[in-house]
Amino acid sequence: MVRNHPGSVSPLIKSNNLLNNALAMQQAARCGGFEGVMRNYRGELAECTQSNLFIVKSGAALTPPIDAGLLPGITREFLFEIGAEAAIPVREAVLKDTDLLGADEAFLTSSTREVVPIVQVDDRRIGAGVPGPITRRLLQGFRRQAHTLTQAQNAELRS
Repeated sequence: MVRNHPGSVSPLIKSNNLLNNALAMQQAARCGGFEGVMRNYRGELAECTQSNLFIVKSGAALTPPIDAGLLPGITREFLFEIGAEAAIPVREAVLKDTDLLGADEAFLTSSTREVVPIVQVDDRRIGAGVPGPITRRLLQGFRRQAHTLTQAQNAELRS
């Protein structure tokens, strides 16, 4: 699925213009998929229909840059901090289909899903076909930080 041209409504604006996302999700579901990966008009990977995309290559977690035409999610942004704390490089990079299919690991992020490993795209296995060590470490770090922040907020509310 191809995203709108950058001259259309910016993906940085959360709006009710989610037709491309809905169509991509329907296409993914028809193919038996859990999510749909979306490209921008240049053919670069941008985001998933309901989440942000990361691949892992040589120990670094890579995600498309904002100018690829994606909505920068809260969890996506949080993972830059989590990666720094875990000594895992997390950075933006222009990604193509071959990067995803040749990745050591891949995962998606969203506020409602946290960090979800991607082990297969269509009929192609990603990496070893199981959640990889970098993805697992980032998920553990995310959950640990989310728990810490939640506990701090709860304590603040009780006082």
